[in-house]
Amino acid sequence: MRSLLQTISLGSFNIPWLFLPVILAWMVYRILTKRIYRKLPEQLKVIDGILVNIIFIIIIVWKMSPLLFQFSTVAENPSALLFLPGGRAGIITGVSAAAVFLGFSLFKRRRQLKDLVIGFLLNAVLLAAAFLIFGAGTSWIIGTVSNPVEGPAAAVGAPAYDFTLDAQDGKVYRLSDNAGRTVVLNFWASWCPPCRAELPELISFHEGLDPEGPVFLSINMYTTETDPSGLSAFVAENKLNFPVLYDKDGRIAAAYDIKTIPTTIIIDKNGMIHSVKNGAVTEAVLKRLSADAGE
Repeated sequence: MRSLLQTISLGSFNIPWLFLPVILAWMVYRILTKRIYRKLPEQLKVIDGILVNIIFIIIIVWKMSPLLFQFSTVAENPSALLFLPGGRAGIITGVSAAAVFLGFSLFKRRRQLKDLVIGFLLNAVLLAAAFLIFGAGTSWIIGTVSNPVEGPAAAVGAPAYDFTLDAQDGKVYRLSDNAGRTVVLNFWASWCPPCRAELPELISFHEGLDPEGPVFLSINMYTTETDPSGLSAFVAENKLNFPVLYDKDGRIAAAYDIKTIPTTIIIDKNGMIHSVKNGAVTEAVLKRLSADAGE
């Protein structure tokens, strides 16, 4: 269900498709448990309360995890907390915190422990089964409507569109010059809050690249800039250490079907689009995606 991590854009925010099966699963879960526990309303209330708090803890800890794992980025730009993803580390931390809460909750009600454990496991299985069913359905729909097509498009599995662009450093960059290497393309604009939020992560990722490893290229959405003449100052002010390419006519963004920014596209060694990540990314996410594409 990897496709569930793809996102849809709502203003400056990018919401994972994962939220859809979660909401549908919760609705079905509530209907089923109310019927199962119609003669045991108090037990349902207790178990429901524990489950709701577990889900809440996981989401909150996941969202706040950049304070732990990207502290320097958040300290430099607090708004980055709104846009940076929690990632796998955030999920693991959230699940760990939820497990501690569950243990404490069961210990506090140890006189009812047997009934609560049985009820909790039943509810968890119902919720998980509903999520798997709706998750599989959502994943299938996403895969059906985003199958690779002929020609340039940001579809996973499609050939990457070749381009030639002028850059801030005065050089000319061609995608085809990097044949045989993994390429990370990042589409952004200086006015975009999530784009600004991820800049320290991009800088750190680029600094850690092996000279023979993946190539990182940022592509500025030049046609969306209100003051393109100020881009040089923006690059200098933010100490961007990576190539900044200018898509001056919007042709490359159109070729890659960029609908929201920032968008990061990973191209594998064979010139095929390996993955597309909408929204701000972290150094850890870029390392993982580029490593997967290089295998």
